[in-house]
Amino acid sequence: MMDNTSIAYSYHGERIEEYFKNKTGKFERISKILSSQKIFFVYFTNRCGSTFFCAEASALGYCGEPNAHLNYEYFNSDAVIEFCDAENIGSLSDYVSAIEKRYRSSLGTFMVKASLDQLAWLFRVGIATAFPDRIFVQSVRRDLLEQSVSMMIARQTGRWTSLHPDSAVAPELDIAQAIDFMHYVAKINADSDLLFNMLGITPYRMVYEDMLAAPVSIRRMLEHSTGIMARRNGCRSLPLSRQATALNKAWVEQIRVALLEKHSFPVGLSSVDGILPKIIDRESVANGLPIEDREVSLAQRKAQRLKDIDTRYGSLRIPAAEEDLIGRFLAHYGEWAWDEVSFIASVLPDDARILDIGACFGTFGLGVSMLRKVSYVCFVDANPAVIPFLTHNVTHNALAPYAIREHLMGTAGIEVAPAHGEPGNIGATSFTPDVSAQTAQPTAPPVKELSDLWQEEGPFDLIKIDAEGMELSILDSHARLLSQGQVTLWLECNEDAQSLALCERLLSWDMEIFYFAFPSHNPDNFRQATSPVFPFAYEAGLLAAPRRQPVLGEELRAHNCVLRSIRSVAELREALWATPRWGMAEWEGKDVTAVAALAGHYMRAEQFETFLRPGWRNGELIGNRITALEDSARHALREAHDQSVAQQHALDDLSARCQDLTGRLDREQAAMIETQAHAQELAAGLAFEKNATATAEARAQELAAGLALEQAANVAARARNQKLIDELAHYGPALAAAQAQIQRLERQLAVTSANILDQIAEAGQHLESTASDELRNKEAQLVQMQSLVEHYSDRVIFLQNADQQLQKRIRDIEISTIWRVTSPMRRVVERHPLIHKVARSGRRIAAGIRNKYFKA
Repeated sequence: MMDNTSIAYSYHGERIEEYFKNKTGKFERISKILSSQKIFFVYFTNRCGSTFFCAEASALGYCGEPNAHLNYEYFNSDAVIEFCDAENIGSLSDYVSAIEKRYRSSLGTFMVKASLDQLAWLFRVGIATAFPDRIFVQSVRRDLLEQSVSMMIARQTGRWTSLHPDSAVAPELDIAQAIDFMHYVAKINADSDLLFNMLGITPYRMVYEDMLAAPVSIRRMLEHSTGIMARRNGCRSLPLSRQATALNKAWVEQIRVALLEKHSFPVGLSSVDGILPKIIDRESVANGLPIEDREVSLAQRKAQRLKDIDTRYGSLRIPAAEEDLIGRFLAHYGEWAWDEVSFIASVLPDDARILDIGACFGTFGLGVSMLRKVSYVCFVDANPAVIPFLTHNVTHNALAPYAIREHLMGTAGIEVAPAHGEPGNIGATSFTPDVSAQTAQPTAPPVKELSDLWQEEGPFDLIKIDAEGMELSILDSHARLLSQGQVTLWLECNEDAQSLALCERLLSWDMEIFYFAFPSHNPDNFRQATSPVFPFAYEAGLLAAPRRQPVLGEELRAHNCVLRSIRSVAELREALWATPRWGMAEWEGKDVTAVAALAGHYMRAEQFETFLRPGWRNGELIGNRITALEDSARHALREAHDQSVAQQHALDDLSARCQDLTGRLDREQAAMIETQAHAQELAAGLAFEKNATATAEARAQELAAGLALEQAANVAARARNQKLIDELAHYGPALAAAQAQIQRLERQLAVTSANILDQIAEAGQHLESTASDELRNKEAQLVQMQSLVEHYSDRVIFLQNADQQLQKRIRDIEISTIWRVTSPMRRVVERHPLIHKVARSGRRIAAGIRNKYFKA
């Protein structure tokens, strides 16, 4: 759970007070004015965009360089102690004076960020009241869930801004913690509203999402709140970039889904528990008064926001001066755009009827009726925020009959948006669509056409339109009448393309058009104020179809007003270009030569403080610098383009390499799959070879047994052969049959030996290639088998020798006298069955031995 202790206690404040007590023996609050410079107090909660606001303010010249901690939080205890130790500062008053001078901006303003507890402490110790010209800014974030997610990620990674280094920590989502932080921020924001309300302060409310979408709103707010034009050459001291990534969005969606799945929401902020008395104790000082002296009623606080002031028109009710631009002008000058009123009154006939569209506080209609006798004024405004002021002012000060109408004027069906405008300028409220604008009300009012209002309140001799971009639509809503040129028109003319379109429409109606521009500072103003709110700031308008020829009177010429006849859109562009819209305060009151000199110095970025000092040199014209910067930018752009092309080529090469690597990877994967398949085949082959080895062993055993039988058979055969030889010796005819049988046996023995040798060789080769380890284990057996083979080979050789000897003997017998003598005996044997039977028995015995022992 987030720390939700009372904001009466400030950790940083306590440490600062303790530091000065230890250093000097006491802590003294500030009870005097330290500076008359403008100071911004920027209230913030974590991750609300306050640092972004200050960085943009620095770029515009309103905020100086940040301290070493890069956060503009000059009243964090570590920042105070570090600075005071380095500069040997012994009191809070000296510290505040030192940092105000050190970190003051180029425009003379000073900006401080403070959390709610720090802001209360700044009032309690007198720092806030030491700067009488102070402006309060409340930086908030519309989407508390996104703020909560951003806070969670920053706390886990330690990366609070884009200036901090990347973190290796991977953040983890904690839904309960995110909801907890949302409760905390909502409560702190509510407490801040109570604090500002109690002190009678209306801060400028800057919403992070709106600042991010339209950074120009920051410039507008700063210019309106200070009356000081922004400097384009301000330093952007913090080159920030947005930190949110896809992770933030993903977490937000996860939290929302989790909440929806629970079918209930952990909503219900704790009560304020009497937080208001805790914000500032009874000794607190606000605006120089003890808190007990500021216990005012709600009506009194409302009266502080609605001021009645004495003006040229009488007593007017306006917003508090620090809240609104027009209110500040009225409070400063006692009038608003009096030169405009004087010029328009000079072209009106008596008893004119006036329609004032965009009446705001009513100063135009009231002013014209003071200078010219008018018969009727119809005040119209669409902004509900100004209607109470308009009603009060007209009711109490009107010199002619009047009507007050709350309408949004324009062509029926035109696209309009809810009211939006510039912060601090109630008169700039617009209803034209603008996606980047901050709306002031949830819905847009209905549109009323000018033709309808003419039927209800007309006719009119003068129609003044100041409708913030709606002028053309208003004219078109009654173009049939207005295009006849019988009604004088006075239309706002700003530096906007809309003004050119407006001029083109009036020219198409063949109207006589005049361009009138006047300075916002009237030297003969009601209060005789000599200092301008905006130096050299001009307002302008288009006067169409005037009843009298307009001329610049002596007073208007003395005020440097501009009057030009406009015959084309190009002439209007030229007139707008030649109209000053801002200037430096030091130019005011100078003649043309002096202004040209000061402008020349400004265009060269030269300052009087360093003028002709040692080392001073003439500055370079801003135009030349801009041209040089543009050239440099173009050169950098070309280089960036070349780099981009090179990077694209490199990317293409990398892509090709990636594709090649991908192909190689695919091939490697295919090869791996093939290798795995081959390994499986080898495993299967090995198993097969093992089976073959076992089979070969069994076969070898069978061969060994066969050889043993063959040996026995050979012994029996030799015995039988010897017997046959013996018998042949006695029986001549049996010798011939025995010779034939011996030849057959010889051939069979050769075939059998060859088969046996081939089988043994094949088995050896097979076993050697597939199972070398197992063959080595069987090497002894093979050696034994080889010895047996060699033995039987020797026996075969012996038998062959014996056969040769036998053949030799048979040849000897055949050529011997005995063979010839016994030839008749052989013929006798052939004729006698018994002898023939003995021969056949011999052949059968030999065939049985062959089939049993030598058949493959």
